[in-house]
Amino acid sequence: MLAIQYLPSLRLRSIYCGHAKAWHIPIANNTISLRSLLEKEKLNGINFLDWFRNLRIVLKQERKEYVIEEVVPNDPGPNASMADKDKFKKHMDDMVDVGCLMLATMTPELQKQHENMVA
Repeated sequence: MLAIQYLPSLRLRSIYCGHAKAWHIPIANNTISLRSLLEKEKLNGINFLDWFRNLRIVLKQERKEYVIEEVVPNDPGPNASMADKDKFKKHMDDMVDVGCLMLATMTPELQKQHENMVA
């Protein structure tokens, strides 16, 4: 028996074969994930230029390159418009995503050195 479970909040599909879950398949937005570029060659201390070039490619595809190019915006404050608050929140959320991606694509030694960094 084959069953497919869709988890919209996680954007995952679980496939069950018999009674065991076989795997999760991420649901793509009709794009090819380039993250494998970073997974193939983790930052090891001597390959920074290649790693950073690949990071920029991935971030450009994910529309998050601005996080490493732009200055972190100031907190808009309680009297700011909803649009300004939303823009600030998106930047902060994307900053967390980029920081985690950067850490995940480093060797364990570098991860330990930079685990408290901000993207």
